[in-house]
Amino acid sequence: MRRRRPGAALLPAPADRGRGLIRTLETPLKSTLLASTVLATLAVFGAGQAAATNLFNPTVSTTTVLDGTSIELDGTLNDSLSNAQPWVAELYIGANECARFFVTTTAFDAKLTVITPNGFVFRDDDSGGSLRPLVEINGAPLAGWYTVQVSQFAGAPQNANFALKYGRYNFGNPNCGTPTQPFSVPNGGESVAKEAQAVEAATPAAATDPSGAR
Repeated sequence: MRRRRPGAALLPAPADRGRGLIRTLETPLKSTLLASTVLATLAVFGAGQAAATNLFNPTVSTTTVLDGTSIELDGTLNDSLSNAQPWVAELYIGANECARFFVTTTAFDAKLTVITPNGFVFRDDDSGGSLRPLVEINGAPLAGWYTVQVSQFAGAPQNANFALKYGRYNFGNPNCGTPTQPFSVPNGGESVAKEAQAVEAATPAAATDPSGAR
């Protein structure tokens, strides 16, 4: 039995001091391990999501050459474990412009979907010929970022490269000579759809593609 001098504090035994140190470190170690586990889980979750990138073509062209002054974006569908994941980008279009999106790849049978900021959905499979989708919007309803999605035509997992041409042109430009009709119309958009049909009737015929690829 330990004795203590009058006025002296009783010090814990060496074994007691060790147990106290373990208890002192236990709480911050648990917190650190929990935080590390959460971060690792979020990293795994985020890695499987399709991320959209904002891209901007600064040129609004009046050229009558198909795909003239367009920007070519090279993309890749990189699906794994049989889980389909489309390529997605946010591309800027001004109000009332002619917007042209053309997947020129022939590496796989692609489908192109374009969603306007106010909910119109344009979708195409083979209008560009040779399994190449083409979306033309003559008279874009709003200025803003248009969600553009490229996938395999049936939504199947795919590992392949592709090229997408993205062009902005003046209203009524031959690059929108055969406007794509919206697949769906948001609530209250019927009047806009009727206006688009009237615009199509007054649109000049498409220009001849100098490469003969159209």
